[in-house]
Amino acid sequence: MKSVLLVMLPSVLIPAVLVFIWATVQRRKHPPSKEALESAALLLDRRWLSSGLAPVTFTGVHEGAYSVRKLALLHGMLKIALLTVPVLAFAWFMYTFTRELRKGDEFARRVQLEALSFAFPAILFWMMGMWLMDEIWPTPHHGTFSGALVFLPLMYCVGLFAAKGRYLPTHKDRP
Repeated sequence: MKSVLLVMLPSVLIPAVLVFIWATVQRRKHPPSKEALESAALLLDRRWLSSGLAPVTFTGVHEGAYSVRKLALLHGMLKIALLTVPVLAFAWFMYTFTRELRKGDEFARRVQLEALSFAFPAILFWMMGMWLMDEIWPTPHHGTFSGALVFLPLMYCVGLFAAKGRYLPTHKDRP
């Protein structure tokens, strides 16, 4: 468990800090216009919180269920039941994503597209790195494809918060 935390915490915290720094620099370089500030009021709506919370929840549930399934003391039916928990969390993630695409205006779709345009290349780059690492140093401890699936919603979440950070007004912009 300690080794999982030593690997997972930096891989979750470091990208989040880097995205925050990048968004702050971008906001200072390109201050928002009045029209952008008016349309950014949509991003402050509480419905938008679930779209960022759902991928993080899915990642936590998937990693938690994976870790609990590795325990030798669990009964076979309980291990099978633990397989369905991440599926429900992923269904919630997909529901929030499609709800925002269908009910959002053009601005909401633009933010979603920016989040996806970050997530897709990031997950492909990460999966290519995992493949390369497995080819160079083949060990059974490297991540599997199911482990890689957990990073797509996580990269979407990072891209979503970066896109929202680009359009959200700062405390200096508010009246």
